[in-house]
Amino acid sequence: MQNLVIYGAGDLAKLAYFYAKHELGFNVLGFVVDYEFKKEDQFLNLPLYIWSDCPPADKANMFVAIGYKSMRARAVSYLKARSAGYKLVNLISPNCHLASNLEIGDNNIIMPGVVIEPYVELGCNNIFWSNSTVCHDSKIGSHNFFAANVTIGGKVKVGDQCFFGFNSSVTQNLIVENEVLLAAGSIALSRLHSLSIYLGVPAVLKKPLNSSIGVSID
Repeated sequence: MQNLVIYGAGDLAKLAYFYAKHELGFNVLGFVVDYEFKKEDQFLNLPLYIWSDCPPADKANMFVAIGYKSMRARAVSYLKARSAGYKLVNLISPNCHLASNLEIGDNNIIMPGVVIEPYVELGCNNIFWSNSTVCHDSKIGSHNFFAANVTIGGKVKVGDQCFFGFNSSVTQNLIVENEVLLAAGSIALSRLHSLSIYLGVPAVLKKPLNSSIGVSID
């Protein structure tokens, strides 16, 4: 049984704890947060550490469970855990279907019902909510969020720090650049450009994102 510390103490950390402990058999030692976010001594009846008293990297692996409020904050937190020397694990539900030749990075959470088809390349620190699909030959970057029932078509290239809302779709052979928000229910039929919000069927540019903030969900 592998020891695990979860970085974060919000809704995603709560879900990560459930999958890690009850479906994947990790021994979750506790949670760690940055000093300014520690308000209690426990979370889910387990220790809530700050970094100075967290079990070290030679005693536990880690999963970074920072939510989707800020895509840039997710990336920063991932890099912080990596720089601290922790091995970052993937949390992959036994009730999903991943092609045997999937190339995958670390710190991805893949929830029940997800389908990832053959010849997909998947980066690090992505969230795939239930019943999302990535079709064949697609390349997915890092620090992205795919809400429930998102569909990414075949031979699509997705950059980093993007957010795909519920039931949104990207049709085949398209490029989604870095820091894109595709709104719920939208269907992309053409290239999506960086630092932009797209909405509708077909998806059209709604407005640019603040370049100092990137993708941020209220």
